[in-house]
Amino acid sequence: MPNAHNRYFIELQPLAGENLPRHRADETRQRLAADVLVTIRGWLTEHDLADKVSKLDVTAFGQIQIACEASVINLIRNQETVAIAAIRPGLYGDNLNRRSV
Repeated sequence: MPNAHNRYFIELQPLAGENLPRHRADETRQRLAADVLVTIRGWLTEHDLADKVSKLDVTAFGQIQIACEASVINLIRNQETVAIAAIRPGLYGDNLNRRSV
């Protein structure tokens, strides 16, 4: 039986020196997160971890939402490919074992 998948939100390092209105800042973060998402997908494939991730997408606030095994999020925390500001757990109780990657 596969390990349980939990949801996490990855907050990226903010862009330095940008003082934009809230809606523009969200748009900028979304574009950055979309670019980083490609990098994370490649990193997961390179490390043979894609099968341990059931959800990976960008939120309206420019964060990356991931549903994965706890071991994967620990590896992401320790990688040096992507500048991460914080990783926060999401709410539990959703069916997180559906695949959308």
